[in-house]
Amino acid sequence: MLVVVVAIFATLWLPYRTLLVYNSLLAMFGQQPFKDLWYLLFAKTCIFINSAINPILYNALSVKFRRSFKKMLSCGSSRAGNQWHLTLLNSEGVRRLGRSPSSGPAHRAVAHSSTRPLYPPTGTQVLDTALSAHASPLTPGN
Repeated sequence: MLVVVVAIFATLWLPYRTLLVYNSLLAMFGQQPFKDLWYLLFAKTCIFINSAINPILYNALSVKFRRSFKKMLSCGSSRAGNQWHLTLLNSEGVRRLGRSPSSGPAHRAVAHSSTRPLYPPTGTQVLDTALSAHASPLTPGN
């Protein structure tokens, strides 16, 4: 897949890059630059096609991409067995645990990692706070 994507990229950018090199050489020798409107339109269209063709190539060449893309389009309706958590840290050092499908619609657990404020962190306080934040257990319903 990587070889195909790189080959398509090089092929579609070649007309524009060739034009830049050609015009640079003409400028070195004091000549007028090549400004054919149709060639410039063709070269820039190739660049736009390169951007648009990448998702199509990934879909055609990667089963993993197709699976993930379908999962994303289904808005997570197939996540029934998967658990996912989002941990947020606010300015008071309070951790909130995000939604977990197995525990209902958005339970929250709150735990203070330390009495020190996180912002502004100084010196070893950053490491100490990060380590203690991961060491403290989160219990639902607090």
